[in-house]
Amino acid sequence: MNDYIIATAWKGGARRENRDWKRFTYGIRIRKPDRDTLFSRTWSYVELIIEDKYRISVEITDSFWRKCSELRHEFFKHYFREKEYNPWPKRKPTKIHARTCKG
Repeated sequence: MNDYIIATAWKGGARRENRDWKRFTYGIRIRKPDRDTLFSRTWSYVELIIEDKYRISVEITDSFWRKCSELRHEFFKHYFREKEYNPWPKRKPTKIHARTCKG
């Protein structure tokens, strides 16, 4: 397996009145067609390679298969800050190029 994904940056968890970036949970949102064809419901985690440089292991939660197709990991909080992707324009999240390498 070595499937390429173009995902979008995602954040959630902080209330609207508190915009402190440290309080958010960060991750990437996988398009549902990609989720359904490139991921298996038998996987409890997936290994991602971001920009052909960073390799991370991300837990796949039950909600990933319902309506929250995000992969959340602490890595993304720091990655988005380092790359100056955060904050992104409203309703225009940054595109992230990733590769699945193991499930």
